[in-house]
Amino acid sequence: RPRLLSLSAGSHAAVLVVLEFCAYLVGAAVPIAVLIGIARRKRASIGEELGWNTHRLGKNLLYGVGGYAIALPLLLLAQGIGGFAGARLHLSAPSNPALPLLAGASSFWVQAMLVGLATVAAPLTEEFLFRGVFYNAAKLRVGVWPAIILTGLIFGFVHPVGIAAMLPLATLGGVFAWMA
Repeated sequence: RPRLLSLSAGSHAAVLVVLEFCAYLVGAAVPIAVLIGIARRKRASIGEELGWNTHRLGKNLLYGVGGYAIALPLLLLAQGIGGFAGARLHLSAPSNPALPLLAGASSFWVQAMLVGLATVAAPLTEEFLFRGVFYNAAKLRVGVWPAIILTGLIFGFVHPVGIAAMLPLATLGGVFAWMA
């Protein structure tokens, strides 16, 4: 019998959190390497490739607030459409797969690692991958607005949260690409 299956529920959750954390580290390596290559060819930094800079901090903060102001009604609309479609099609309610892991975590450190994974590692990896690599590559090939829509849809549909929640996430991904 495999050792992972013979662990207690709390230890099993801890092992899964550590494995997911390692997967994010490995998964982030590829887009970061691609961005480093792109930045070197352009003689720029990774931050410049992602649009991160401090010399226009006030303007960037305004873009963030504006993006939030634009995203919120769009997210509410997408959530309503997703909920309506989910109810009409009898789909299960959206669920984040990290929640059972968080509930089953056996220690504070495993919970802290999972929260760090969800609030720091995952968003940074997604920024490098979706806005750094996918959006920039798509923008060069199909133009700005098709790239925004395409990367938004991919962003929404790679999250394992249920079909009803994918539309709001795709909307959020599109807004993030637009802000980039």
